[in-house]
Parts: sequence; structure tokens; C-alpha cells
Amino acid sequence: MYSLNIDGKDGLEKLKTLFAHLLAEQKVDGVLTMIGDPEQRSAVPVLAADPVHLKLMNPYIPVQTVNAARIVSELTRDLGDSGREDRIAVLLRPCEVRATIELAKLNQVSPDHFYLIGFDCPGTFPVTEFHHQLEDQKRDMETMTSELMGGFADADSPGLRAACTMCDGFYAASGDLNISWIGTDSSDLAVTVLSEKGKELIQGFEPDKPADSSIREKILEAITVRKRENQPEEIGALLDLISTCIRCYNCRDVCPICYCKECLLTPEKMGYSSMRHLARARKKGKLTMPVDTLLFHLTKMNHMASSCVSCGLCEQACPSGIPLSRIYNLMSREVQMLFDYQAGRDIDEKLPVVTFKEQELPEVEDVNRE
Repeated sequence: MYSLNIDGKDGLEKLKTLFAHLLAEQKVDGVLTMIGDPEQRSAVPVLAADPVHLKLMNPYIPVQTVNAARIVSELTRDLGDSGREDRIAVLLRPCEVRATIELAKLNQVSPDHFYLIGFDCPGTFPVTEFHHQLEDQKRDMETMTSELMGGFADADSPGLRAACTMCDGFYAASGDLNISWIGTDSSDLAVTVLSEKGKELIQGFEPDKPADSSIREKILEAITVRKRENQPEEIGALLDLISTCIRCYNCRDVCPICYCKECLLTPEKMGYSSMRHLARARKKGKLTMPVDTLLFHLTKMNHMASSCVSCGLCEQACPSGIPLSRIYNLMSREVQMLFDYQAGRDIDEKLPVVTFKEQELPEVEDVNRE
């Protein structure tokens, strides 16, 4: 970990200076980050190509309207075959870093065209709660953010998204850099270098020797323990939990890993028709509509299990209040543990679903092999 030699009153100002320098010196062609509006009433991901637009950047603003891995995919997916050498610095939450790495393995992101920069994430509020605090309680984003970061080492702020309260991957351990503010002086810009690309990016700003990270490591360990205590060991009857599903596909549409151009779970692909519905209703006496919500969820879980990063955007998008964060947190942990895999841990780690191991899962095989 290094405390960078950059002028500024605090870590955020120094972060702005760093990225403005990278743009001005053309070390990167764009910066993707959260930027608030001048009135401090909203914040959205912005791709900035001019340093002047970084004055209002603040990646720590506690709202996540989209998992930005989807944006990274949109920005870089086609660059690999373009012959262009554009480089984009993307400043992402750790779950977004992990999702971007999974998308790179699925050939949905061109990793040569971005610097993947994570940061210590204190969590986010649901979009509705975020705007409630801004508009009804007349709070401002700067105060909300500073209070959330200030108390994060001791406890999670009330009202955080469920996924954030149980996230033990709240700092980036993969990618190129991590902005490491936990356990460091607020006036410093501390970074953890995670790759040679990351080291290249901060060249000229690094001090002669690394900073002491012993205090940080103790705090990270304590927070990790707290987060894991919130992770579910069981979720109850799945059929009861999803009984209010209206099959709106919101959870599919916001999932960063769900990238298929043509989804087999849509009614037209599943062969639904009026006559089929009526036939099933006559046979059973009644037919709950919309049909096959269990099939939809089981199929989606099967597709997502090994690459789910537990960002929880599916639950935030659900109009029926289904506890998808708890469902997917438990399901993905168990599946990934089964394959000794962790989504987004390493870009070179092969996906379990595309890797053949002859001796894998012998306890569930029906055939004894010599």
C-alpha cells in the first residue's frame, strides 16, 4: 500500500487530481466514475473525457443505480477487434470489479482497454431510501457519504441495502488498483497495487517506501467478521419466497452477468400460448399466473450461480420485495465453494462451467471410474 505524493486537502481531492492528471497527460482516454450534480441531489455513472468534468466526481456516493460492469462491457466489448488502443480508467465498487472480471472471462469485456480500479466500499442505500434522505429529510450527498464512511469501521449504517450488510468483499482484491481509505489518514490517498498495470498508472506519484498497513488489516478483519455474521445459512422454502414473483424480468435485466442477446426464459421462447394455458388450467383445475415463475428462478440461478458477485441489484429492482440478495448470497457461496472458485477473484481463473476436470465431484457420480 502506498500513500501517493499528490497535493490536496484530503483523499478525495487527491483522487480527483490523480485522474485529472491521467486525462490531461493522455495516459487514459476516459474515466468512468460516479459524478454528482452541482445541486447535490443525484449521482450517476459518467464517462469523462475532459478533466474539467471530474470536479464533482465522488465514487463513494452511497447509491448504486446500476452495476457498472454492464457499462464497462458496453464501452469495451468491441474494442478488442477494432485495432484501437483506447484505454479507460474505470473506478468501480468491488462487486463491480468482480463482475467485470467475470464478464471478461465470458468475452463480454476487453480487458486490454481498461484500468480496473476498485475502492473500499462502505455500502449503498436503496435508490428510494437515498432520494428519501435527500428530498424529504433535506440531507446532502456529501454529509451522507462522510457519515457513512466515518462510521463504517464500527457498524453498518441503518437502511443500507441487504446485499451491502452481508458483503465480505467490500474492498477490491483483484483488478489493477484499490483506493484503500479504511485504516488510513483521511488526508492521504492510499492505494493498494494489484497488478503491473496498476503500478504503471501511479508511476511518478508513489513514495520511496510502502505505507504501514497493519492498522488497516486489523480493521478489515473485524469488518469481514461482522459482514459474515449477516450472511444467511438458510433461506427457508424457496417456493414461498418467490410466490409474489410477477416475472417482470427486472432481476434479469439488471444482473451484470446476464448478458445473453436472446433469452430462453421469455414466454415466446418457452412456447407459451393461450391454448396451452387453458389446457393446463383444465388439467389442474386452476393455473397461477404468470406461469412457471419457479422455472424462471431455478434456470436463472443455474446460469448465474458460479459467477454471481452478490451485488444485490436484483433485489433493488424487484417490485415484489423478494429477498433475492439473501437467496443469491447463499446459493452462490455454496456453489462457488463446491468448485473452489470465487467469482472475480482472478481474471486467469477458469470458469467452473467451462472447465473439465476428470476427478471433479466424484461424490455425486453414478459411475465408478478406475
